[in-house]
Amino acid sequence: MKSRVYLIAVVTFYVTCAYAWPPMGRRVGREPGEEAGKCLYKGQWYPEGVFVPDACKKCYCGQGEHFCAVLSCDIAQCYDAVTDDPDHCCPFCPNGPNCRAPDGTVVQVGQEHQRSPDELCTCILLGSKADFSCPV
Repeated sequence: MKSRVYLIAVVTFYVTCAYAWPPMGRRVGREPGEEAGKCLYKGQWYPEGVFVPDACKKCYCGQGEHFCAVLSCDIAQCYDAVTDDPDHCCPFCPNGPNCRAPDGTVVQVGQEHQRSPDELCTCILLGSKADFSCPV
């Protein structure tokens, strides 16, 4: 009996996005004149191997089947996150992690902000978001 072994490598990126799993896939038949091993995805044929149909998916085509991992996004660690960039699936922080003070001032993580004459606060990362830490 002949068995097949499939190896799918998932590349980890050091950004705020992570791949969701399990993959979504379906068996696709060949059209007349199409080469063996190509995959049809949303009306377009892709050759065997890894393909990226849009900023939010990474797919693999092998022997006529495709499997896609959909990105899931972490919370952006900034007040001024960009959410409408077509080249990025997930919100990102163009100015790095930061906090917004009540007076509207944007403060970088690690920097202090005088909220009142008696209150000096520091912008820090708290888990997955940035926020102010003020001494009590």
